[in-house]
Amino acid sequence: MDVERSHDPPDPEFVSQRPGLLSGGLGTEPEVYLRVVANPFLGFLYLVVWLVALYHSSFGEFAGPLTPMLLVMMTASLALLPNFMQFHCLDCGGTGRFLRWRKHVCQRAMERRDSGRPRRFRGPSPPLQVVLWLWALVAFAMMLNALGLIASSP
Repeated sequence: MDVERSHDPPDPEFVSQRPGLLSGGLGTEPEVYLRVVANPFLGFLYLVVWLVALYHSSFGEFAGPLTPMLLVMMTASLALLPNFMQFHCLDCGGTGRFLRWRKHVCQRAMERRDSGRPRRFRGPSPPLQVVLWLWALVAFAMMLNALGLIASSP
């Protein structure tokens, strides 16, 4: 049986209104259109609390015979760190999980993308912003150590 294929346009209900989107994002290079600032401070606080807990559990009899199991649980809890990092959109004021910054879509970013004009004053990408914030945090800790405000050894 020969079926004749129609060359009608596809049903608009099933066609994306914006071609080139990657699962709701702005395409292959969202940093060109998004004005996003990395906000890793909650993640850094989680990391500092994790390091303090690890320091206290590794010296002395923290949990007695359960110390090895506690260290395994603490190592596994380090996998939660990315859930505490966030991004902040300067266009719409929205905040979300850092791992999903590429999929963020707001009206002004879509207007920039649709008009084909990238954002002005392009700064570092959000992953590089996290690295720069980490370097700033380490430099600040080294400065406090040099001033004698924090101790370097127990």
